Amino acid sequence: MSRELIYIRCIQVIISINTLIFTYSIIQARKGNIGLHRRLNTFALTTTFFGIAGLLGTLVLGWNYQSLTTPERLLFHRYLSCPLAVVLPFTAYFGWKGKRRPHLVCVSIAIPLWIGVLITGLIFF
Repeated sequence: MSRELIYIRCIQVIISINTLIFTYSIIQARKGNIGLHRRLNTFALTTTFFGIAGLLGTLVLGWNYQSLTTPERLLFHRYLSCPLAVVLPFTAYFGWKGKRRPHLVCVSIAIPLWIGVLITGLIFF
């Protein structure tokens, strides 16, 4: 198994676990447990961004992920993951600042993108 594939598998596990954490976090927010919601999201976002930073670092080092899937699938995955990488920090910022309305708008954009990235990441790689 190539180092690229091993790293992708690690990211898949992290993102899958974070999906469960985010889901539980949303349930907690709906119950009014905002403190736990924030702590869970902070953990999940931190591990997600470390995974993204690691992926970008390996690309800079010349790792080749294109051999793991077709160019079309990789492009489709990037169409979802790039906007998600932009929306997530705004979602977190508005949540941390207590700006509920913009936070919920960002959440409504982030959730479908997150699900798309999760599905394409698991199926395409």
